[in-house]
Amino acid sequence: MRRGHRWAPTWLITAIIGGALAAAPVPPPTDVDVTCQNQKVQVRWNYSRADLHSRFTVTLKGNHRKDLAKGFVELSTVEHRYDLTQHIWSSEDWYMSTFWVTVTATVGGKQSEPALSRTFTFNNVETAAMTCRLDFPPAELVRTDVGAKLRFSNPFHFYRELKQAAKPDPATFSVEITSDYGNEAFSCSVKEETCKRDLVIPEGANDCITLDGILFAGNLVDQILFRKSEHICAVAAAKNPVVIIGADELVSSAYDFPHLLVDMGEGDMVTAYRD
Repeated sequence: MRRGHRWAPTWLITAIIGGALAAAPVPPPTDVDVTCQNQKVQVRWNYSRADLHSRFTVTLKGNHRKDLAKGFVELSTVEHRYDLTQHIWSSEDWYMSTFWVTVTATVGGKQSEPALSRTFTFNNVETAAMTCRLDFPPAELVRTDVGAKLRFSNPFHFYRELKQAAKPDPATFSVEITSDYGNEAFSCSVKEETCKRDLVIPEGANDCITLDGILFAGNLVDQILFRKSEHICAVAAAKNPVVIIGADELVSSAYDFPHLLVDMGEGDMVTAYRD
């Protein structure tokens, strides 16, 4: 006589499955990838178990040379990406470091093995799988009687992250100007908000230039390279420059305003009129 099937109780099946899941290792994240777009740095990763309520620990590590104990930052998120920018640019010693990232998944109180990114750096003298560069700030070239006047915002002040970062006074920004009539170089100190250079352009010469830049650390060895600018061609000076009352220099404006209200800082406002 055939005997009927005997099924295990539901609670026993649940307990067996739950025990198997608890014993199973937590899978680590995969495809950890760091990208740098100008000064912005982001890390992304994939996770195979989207059905699990997972949290990720992102650890940014760097060869912080002055204090190895400061050589990591630990962050937490439920997303599959993290913006690392503000942590990269906290100080000169930190943004001149070589970095790598580990990402660990946590599910139900259990952690996976860490997944590792490639190494990356902004410092051209460091060795890493990826070296990031910065864009050259926008520049203007205005014709003068003997050539042209070049001016652009110093990267130490143009980039908010660099402006806020702790850095020593000897840090400098070195610029190379390339033109059809020769090359020349100059530098701006970390304290100068605007970099300026008067150029002598031979009569009849092409008045377009390109700019290369290197940002040197205070030790004048560590350095961040800048991407070469597009061609910058000289333009005529504004016919009706704007004179800012109380300012030390003439400020050109292409805008057709009869007057401008200018904030001079610390609550002081002045009115600028056409001369």
